[in-house]
Amino acid sequence: GSSSVKVAILDTGVCWEHPDIAPNYDFGLSTSFVTESDLNESDFMPMDYNGHGTWCAGAVAAAWNEWGVIGVAPNVKIVNVKVLTADGWGYWSWLMEGIYYAAKVKVDVISMSLGGYLDLTDPEQRVIWYAMLRVTEYAYKRGCVLVAAAGNEEIDLTFLYSIGYRFCPAMLPTVIAVSGITDRYEFANYSNYGYGVIELSAPAGYWYGYPAPSWWYHLAFSTWSPRDYTSPGYYFAWMCGTSAATPHVAGVAALIKSINKKLSASQVRAILDMTAFDLGLPGYDGYFGFGLVDAYQACLITQELSTGLKVPI
Repeated sequence: GSSSVKVAILDTGVCWEHPDIAPNYDFGLSTSFVTESDLNESDFMPMDYNGHGTWCAGAVAAAWNEWGVIGVAPNVKIVNVKVLTADGWGYWSWLMEGIYYAAKVKVDVISMSLGGYLDLTDPEQRVIWYAMLRVTEYAYKRGCVLVAAAGNEEIDLTFLYSIGYRFCPAMLPTVIAVSGITDRYEFANYSNYGYGVIELSAPAGYWYGYPAPSWWYHLAFSTWSPRDYTSPGYYFAWMCGTSAATPHVAGVAALIKSINKKLSASQVRAILDMTAFDLGLPGYDGYFGFGLVDAYQACLITQELSTGLKVPI
């Protein structure tokens, strides 16, 4: 990846003190939109007092420093845009402000391992949906590749759509919705799914063998915030969920932008879709979408499209 490419992590914050995060952390652009917290006013800072945001940041861009873990795109910059409290909740307005801000400062990728359900039969919630439509479309037109978690409730999002509900931001048209797969290339059955909704799948982990010893080795591993107020001092953690899958896709999008910064969001999206490794039923399906995100093939195709030269496989 390239240090000129910026990935915004919209989450519980990012711990810039972590040795795997610090080399790629953008201090100038990182900020917080959290103005209310059950913890205390220190939670208004961009610091991650939960761990979730730091986990996602590490999956995208943990530094290549011969220590700890390594991200999908270990040279790109992390822009920490805090929109959730240490307890993991936030207002839709914070998320909208975060997306708008990230677009204004011209980040290349926006990674959102978060989401909530909106009932479009409710007038107030319908206003939120239309506001989210506007702000994500604004970011998309400014070149931001938007990636979001599909959710972990085993819900058919296509059915939800038919009865007037939306899982947001994953179900927004300008957002890439990511489902989860296991380390056995199986669909993670906790993941939401839905034909016409899921676009890509990525590593998310699964609890195979629980509670037998070493069951956690089937989970996904990344950085954690030692400032986590519930259990401080941990620098790494195992996790599973579509939250883990999302930054893998965001990282590959960052690699594509590193090869060709001039690509539009829709062009990056097309490359991700066309190079995905097909899983499940042949072709597109509602569980894996176009398939498992494939960093290697995506980079090869981007190189060929950008230079006109055939790259040997």
